[in-house]
Amino acid sequence: MSKRRTPIAKDLPKHFANGSYRRACTEPLPWLTKARELRRSADLVWNLFASELQAFSNGGDDNGEPFTGSVAMMLYGFVFENLLKAGHAAKGVAIKADGNFALKGHTLEDFADELPMTLSAEERELLERLENFLVWAGRYPIPLYAQDLYPRSMADGSKAVLYGISSGDRMRIDTLITRIEAVLPTEDEALESYVRNSGA
Repeated sequence: MSKRRTPIAKDLPKHFANGSYRRACTEPLPWLTKARELRRSADLVWNLFASELQAFSNGGDDNGEPFTGSVAMMLYGFVFENLLKAGHAAKGVAIKADGNFALKGHTLEDFADELPMTLSAEERELLERLENFLVWAGRYPIPLYAQDLYPRSMADGSKAVLYGISSGDRMRIDTLITRIEAVLPTEDEALESYVRNSGA
């Protein structure tokens, strides 16, 4: 973060921001809401990518525009991150003793391992790939280290890079989202908890 910081306005109340922060550390609703927003955005970007890829494979022209698949994968990665952190907030483990947020980083597999579900090797591989898009492949042309570009031995026996995109990824993503949502509070349940615990 830049050393130059816009100063906090000392004459305005901070309780609204403090309350919003504490609720997001202890309630799943803000995370579920953000996940839904991100999923809608990811679906739009993926649909554009899929339609352009289909047109290109049928002999059409890409009009010189870049494909948006890596950005869609990055957004789906953020969907999973928010869903998994919703699960941690619901369990009461998203906040540290000092009141600050406890779940830094984008370690999707680690976050998923704390939920009451067992991931298959293929699902773990998907989360690892999405983590690559979160960290670099959806944002930058290269990672910090060259070895992140090396091909890997995949769960199906093939060799591929972790930042590759498959036409079947959308179905895999939708399936895993459904599996994760099944072990989370519903949005209605999360809303009830949010209202109950906010004193409204």
